[in-house]
Amino acid sequence: MSKSLRVRRIDHDSDCVLDEIATLRREAATCHAALDPEVSARIESVFGAPLDVTSLVDRVCEQVQQRGRDAVLELTRRLKGYDVTPERMRVTAEELADAHGKTDPILLHVLRRHRRQLRTFQAGILHRSATLPMGDHELQLLYRPIGRIGVCIPSGPRAITSLLMSVVPAQAAGVRQIAVLAPQAASGIDADELLGVCRELGLTEVYRVGGIQGVAALARGVEDMPAVDMIVGAGTTLVEAAKNRLSKRIGTDLPNAPSEIAIIADDSANPHYVAADLLCQVEQNQGIALLVTPNEGFAESVEEYLARQCEKWEASTTEEALIEQRVAIVVVPKLEDACKLTNGVAPERLLIATADPEALLPKIESAGSVLLGQYTPTAVGDYAAGPSSFLPTAGLARHASGLSANDFLKQISVVRYSLDRLRSTADDLQVMTSRDSRPAAQQSVEIRLRPAETLDLREEDLVAESTESTKSPTRPPTK
Repeated sequence: MSKSLRVRRIDHDSDCVLDEIATLRREAATCHAALDPEVSARIESVFGAPLDVTSLVDRVCEQVQQRGRDAVLELTRRLKGYDVTPERMRVTAEELADAHGKTDPILLHVLRRHRRQLRTFQAGILHRSATLPMGDHELQLLYRPIGRIGVCIPSGPRAITSLLMSVVPAQAAGVRQIAVLAPQAASGIDADELLGVCRELGLTEVYRVGGIQGVAALARGVEDMPAVDMIVGAGTTLVEAAKNRLSKRIGTDLPNAPSEIAIIADDSANPHYVAADLLCQVEQNQGIALLVTPNEGFAESVEEYLARQCEKWEASTTEEALIEQRVAIVVVPKLEDACKLTNGVAPERLLIATADPEALLPKIESAGSVLLGQYTPTAVGDYAAGPSSFLPTAGLARHASGLSANDFLKQISVVRYSLDRLRSTADDLQVMTSRDSRPAAQQSVEIRLRPAETLDLREEDLVAESTESTKSPTRPPTK
């Protein structure tokens, strides 16, 4: 490791501190969104011209809409190089069972423990239906699970973790039908292990397709692949673009963006630990990491240990450059300033490693996940703790939350009025429906307040009857 490692410093006193952090995010996002040259070449070969992401997604979705399963399988062959027949598009129960028997028993044992922990947490936070009696009327809020969802599994070593974090919250919510897109099952790369994990999680509907065409197929429904109500899970830039295009038709989860962590630490923290957490984030390819501390000496120690750990990690020149591009340190006057800055950043993950981390928690308003104390590394939140590791990135934590069982529930409000309650509210309803120019809505109230025997009378008869009943009696002469 070169000793000339230069970690980016951001001046807290600058008026542009948040802008500089935003620049850091944009740089990471640009790399994240870039297509592999081989992928771009294959797209040009298939469609006869280079296409940007939006145009490609439009073309593929249109073909799936027009030709259904045939388009899905043809595009899988031409874009991915996997020859999947209609008979083999869905993985059979026998294939899942066979793959489960070949899966490392230690992995399955660990997954069972983690699944139990995740399920316990997700079931514990689940919204419950509620009834609110209001005397002469009643209000209810019902929660019902989404009927059918699709799950995208990304390629690469994090496929199993992604599957676990998507599926378990849905199962805790009571989703009964879960369809999985597993193109790895067609490529044969680590297919047995992935399919074995699917079987372990109780998943029985697994398809050997993925990509834009797989997402479009699940969103619209094709032969032997019924449509879903929601699609979740991580994917490539192309998969995310497909989910976004189809989001008016189906529900989707948060957009996938470069992962990130902010660390608030003082000189009570162990700089070895903080350096390791910063490297852990950069390890996720385009991830970014931010250290915010009130101690200049501590910041320098972390920089030193970053260099030492990179030596032990045997980081390449490319990896060194990635650290310099993706790690930043901000020295602030006080811990309160660190909290204020972090709220402005709204990071995906926030690690608080201070002498009293619980004291800072009430000051945190925007973060996808908070890890408290020196012994809560990011790996705990990513794999074992209970919350899903699908969290809002790129500042979305200002208004969004991480994926949970509650995202797989629908709210249904229920209102029940008695006749007396309707009668007591009628005047208020008359005012509001008149202001909104809704005579039919006003009539729907008034007709319920008439005597049953008058419902078939003509309007002029009702007016005459009403006029007659409201005539004042003749007063006797005054003596």
